[in-house]
Amino acid sequence: MKVATKSDMLTLQAMGQLGNYLKTYPIEAISQLTERPNAYFTIQSRERDSPHFVPVAKGQELPTFVHLLVQAGQKLSNIYFRDIPHPELNRTIQGEFCKLTTGYYLKFLTDSTCNLRDALKDERVQIAEGLQAYLVVTTMLGDDSVSLLDLLSTYPDATIEFTYFSRPVGVHNSPLLIWEVRDY
Repeated sequence: MKVATKSDMLTLQAMGQLGNYLKTYPIEAISQLTERPNAYFTIQSRERDSPHFVPVAKGQELPTFVHLLVQAGQKLSNIYFRDIPHPELNRTIQGEFCKLTTGYYLKFLTDSTCNLRDALKDERVQIAEGLQAYLVVTTMLGDDSVSLLDLLSTYPDATIEFTYFSRPVGVHNSPLLIWEVRDY
């Protein structure tokens, strides 16, 4: 199977076909989300490769950030919000996992509190390939590695962005969170 667009990915995610995820909300839900002043969200764009991204915002900050994003050129109708765990919650491992013609490939960072985008730019990021990548995933994720491997089996050409938290998170209350499955 192939995930051709970010919209396709969000639809599959909402249908529960891509594992554990964080709930998303359309721009129209902003007034409800501001009533959750101590909740944390990301602000994202439905546009591919959009530079308009706010990794952490509290509920009461959403209107200000949305205004700034629109001023920076982001189309309001493409903005959406995503629940996120507390920003200081430890991430045991996070990264991108895929299968190349040479075997598994894993770009990852362990034991951090930064968001995935920053983690993949961190100077401590590591790369594992082939059997080593498989062993890192199965060792660090334990039984939850089956979910990640099954997802890659279903979407063999995709890159899977994931985070494994120190405690359960997301709609399925699991430490393994799938941020994105993409072939696009």
